[in-house]
Amino acid sequence: SYGSTMLNYDFPPYDNLLTNALQYFDACFAESTDLVKTLDKYNPNKYVPVGYAKCDKYLNYRNNPNFKFKPKDEEYDISIAWKPRWVATLGDSNFLKYFYSFVDYFSQNQNYQLIFVKHQLMENTVCAKQIATQKEIRKMFDMLENMKNVKIIEDDDFLDYVMNADIFVGDYCSTIMEFALTGKPVIYTPTEVILSDYGKEILKGMYIADNFNEISNIISNLKNGEDDLKDVRQNVKNLISDTPPNGMTIGKYILEYIKNADKKVENPEQRAELLNEKIVKKEVEKETKIKFKDKIRLKIYKRLYKTLHRKNLV
Repeated sequence: SYGSTMLNYDFPPYDNLLTNALQYFDACFAESTDLVKTLDKYNPNKYVPVGYAKCDKYLNYRNNPNFKFKPKDEEYDISIAWKPRWVATLGDSNFLKYFYSFVDYFSQNQNYQLIFVKHQLMENTVCAKQIATQKEIRKMFDMLENMKNVKIIEDDDFLDYVMNADIFVGDYCSTIMEFALTGKPVIYTPTEVILSDYGKEILKGMYIADNFNEISNIISNLKNGEDDLKDVRQNVKNLISDTPPNGMTIGKYILEYIKNADKKVENPEQRAELLNEKIVKKEVEKETKIKFKDKIRLKIYKRLYKTLHRKNLV
């Protein structure tokens, strides 16, 4: 869903497209049971809740040597990720509203680190919408780049840096859902975007700030160990993502499901045996059909030859 279920609109917007596409699939994996309830209205019995697969790496493979992660900068007392909406327009984004406040705040707090999550389209969008000129927007980002305690992230592995942060500050975006799965504090900065009932439930585990003074105060409280929403965030995690049974990772659970989707057998080894039998049976049936078609084709050829021979055409 990419976090879009937080918004108050008929989800998914392309239900006809999904309906047509899903006829070719036996199942589609979704993040949570709550999301499946919504999706079932459009395509019943097609969705399987498995968990937030995109974040499996960060939630379950931190200690796996086969996975590489960006190291956290330990030199700072606290690390804060900020991701405003890349559209940058007032009403949809708090980028312009808070930009210079963030610059001042982190200039005064050199022991704090800012991870600015910059969408790759942000600069072009700001210029295209005539919010600022190319020179003006470039000057703003140069200001951030010249600050030692600011890291601007816009590459594909940006989540490595975001998940390392101690606090996330942001407008509505998909990343706010992903960071919430860490159980660490989120400060939500509202825009004119209207949230769905599901989005409002998610918001119960997040601090809400309507101005930068509130953002600053919440950060100070959290830094001092005052975190009133710590227990609530666990419930929010469960809303966003199901947890596979028996301590399995999401990836392993998906693999297990694919291997044994239609077998009600508890033992994984028995499931594998039954699956192999099914594959062999399909191959035998396929081969039998080919042989049967060949026999029919041969009979037709023989009859045709006899007819042509009778008429002295061969």
